[in-house]
Amino acid sequence: GGGGGESSSSSSTADAGVVDPWIAIETPSSASSSSSVSSSSPSSSPLDSLLEPKTTQTRTWTSTWTTSTTITTTSTTGPHVFGGQETSEAFDAWLVVWRSMYGEGLWKAGLPDPWESRMPKPLVNLTPQIVLSSGGVAGGIVTEGMGYGLMIEGMLAAAGSPDALRNGLSLMKSWLGMVEGPKDLAQPFSGGSNFTGSSEKVNYWPYGVSAIASNKNLAPAGVAAWKFPINESKIDAHMGSATDGDQDALFGMIYLSERLGNPDDMVDVVIRTLIAFASADLGFPDLYRILPCGTKVFVPKLGSMWGGLIPPDGPYKTKQEPWCYSPGYFAPAHYRTFRDFARRWWKPEFDAYLPKRTTGAWTTLTDLLEVFDSAIVAGYNILYYSSCSSGSVSNWVGVQAECDDNTTLNCEGTPWQYTPWVGPDGGECAQSGTPFGTWGADAGRALWRIAMDYVLFREESTSVLIYDRNGFPDYSVRFGSRKFLNRISRQYKTHAWCDGGAEGNNCLNR
Repeated sequence: GGGGGESSSSSSTADAGVVDPWIAIETPSSASSSSSVSSSSPSSSPLDSLLEPKTTQTRTWTSTWTTSTTITTTSTTGPHVFGGQETSEAFDAWLVVWRSMYGEGLWKAGLPDPWESRMPKPLVNLTPQIVLSSGGVAGGIVTEGMGYGLMIEGMLAAAGSPDALRNGLSLMKSWLGMVEGPKDLAQPFSGGSNFTGSSEKVNYWPYGVSAIASNKNLAPAGVAAWKFPINESKIDAHMGSATDGDQDALFGMIYLSERLGNPDDMVDVVIRTLIAFASADLGFPDLYRILPCGTKVFVPKLGSMWGGLIPPDGPYKTKQEPWCYSPGYFAPAHYRTFRDFARRWWKPEFDAYLPKRTTGAWTTLTDLLEVFDSAIVAGYNILYYSSCSSGSVSNWVGVQAECDDNTTLNCEGTPWQYTPWVGPDGGECAQSGTPFGTWGADAGRALWRIAMDYVLFREESTSVLIYDRNGFPDYSVRFGSRKFLNRISRQYKTHAWCDGGAEGNNCLNR
């Protein structure tokens, strides 16, 4: 892998501007189903007044989705993969298994419950829930699992499920407790280290703001340390945020807020989390490179303390291997969602939440929105230079683009100049127990993250400007979500020994 993609001179169905018929986007019109969900759990939470007594949703598989909220979307494209009732039942069964990993009580993470008086109204009196992950270095209570839970429950809540709404808000309450951190460590602990200001000052190590106080007497909001329980004996191993879990959690929070009609206190929490994510995990406002045309490039980090463009030494030095990046962390649909939410719900009072540059200069909403668009362009360019013709990517790839010294956070450079290698000498990097140059658990997420971009932002995502190795625009290349997804679908179509898209063909029994 790692050779880049096809140019516009290649011939394929996708190149002709037609979606290949085997991409799994819509569901066939030949199948139909309907389902009703209602909440049966009594609670004294203010959430009760926000929940409808009963919500019914009807799914008709004719590329039209209708719910009791009278939101209807229609697609003119035909069916792409076999689905319908079997797919719906498989998802329902999976959801039961997933929710079996939930547990009540933040004490399991070694944390006290958040103060009720500092919670947004929809979270008051809800019992906090956590996700108990298992297997590998991510076993236990980790932000990756919490992020998946918030994202899944948020989307289901937006589709009308009261149970998902309650689950999502209880997970969100736990997230705020994780941002605050244990009482015996510096608070808010968030994505920082155990000293005052580490999570709240952009010019303290690690670079960036990972927690932001409220001007509404609400609890601090932002990103959390990647693993719990965390105490003085486990600080070094567990501190620092993880971008993958942070972005999924924030994505879910936005859907939960939308489901509730975006009340002021929820919007305030989401905006502060959004800014903290942009700073701690994307490098806002100072950590970027400048291409020859003057374009700023923000590269998604792997967390608040390592990855992306963090220098190998100096006052902001990386905690792990330098110049490392994971294509499986790249979540363009999330970044577009964050951008659009901020643009739509921004208020002048939120300006005070924005971090200053290391020079002390103020930043603006325009600066913040630029970061999300820039991270999308950077991520797709890195994906282009690190993915195989089959769509396979490595768990980890390199994005080395050094400045003249390790005290400088931004300078001219092209992060994908040597991708997939780390630097000109073929260097490697790895973390989380998954090796460089292999397709594993970290790499596998690239598929569904890009698929989300195609589903949610089809027009924007299908054509992304690709730059050459030296940072100049290469207009001969056509690349984006559809191009990447068609690589995968072609690989399965031509090489798979079992066709899961054929009705009655049970691959699991082969």
